[in-house]
Amino acid sequence: MITTEIHLEVGAPVPEGSGHTGLRLADREELALLAHTLEQAEVQVDWSERHSFEGYERFFVQDPFGNHLELLAPVYL
Repeated sequence: MITTEIHLEVGAPVPEGSGHTGLRLADREELALLAHTLEQAEVQVDWSERHSFEGYERFFVQDPFGNHLELLAPVYL
């Protein structure tokens, strides 16, 4: 089962490049599978901040319009 949670920044405008959309996945296995699927489709997956958010693993991608998307999953269930 795929479970997602969307969090969006709302309120005052943020400087260009600092806002992003995040999708929370059910677990690390789902996160890894999604990363693999995106890489197979030649999407650049950025794991450079993989462990920078306590309790989660995450990666970033960009959509075709240059928007940053964060995909994350809890480390512990």
